[in-house]
Amino acid sequence: MVRKKFLRQDYFRYKKLGTKWRRPRGLQSKQRIAKVQKLRMPSIGYGKGKVNEIRIINNPDELAQLKDFNGKIFISSSVGLKKAKEILEKSEELKIKIENKRKILKRLKLRLKELQKNKNRESK
Repeated sequence: MVRKKFLRQDYFRYKKLGTKWRRPRGLQSKQRIAKVQKLRMPSIGYGKGKVNEIRIINNPDELAQLKDFNGKIFISSSVGLKKAKEILEKSEELKIKIENKRKILKRLKLRLKELQKNKNRESK
């Protein structure tokens, strides 16, 4: 997809203006009132096609219902590590992408380190 560039009024006339966008505010500005406008101005309709739906999952059973879901899927922050691990395993089976997977894996890693430290302390 080609990125549409919005150029500043008179950018070609003065080098110091550069190509960064600034809204035309002059009272007699033809670009502001969209008369004789040759340059594009940002407006509704230039936005990307955005993903409208976001689903938050609380348990592994909800994943089966989202097999053909196109939006973004997140694991709820209130879900414990045990259940989050089950959800991750099931998502790999069903080949579903979860957006906050790294965050949960990081939590799991930290928890495993804590358990290792506790075992070392008890054994001494």
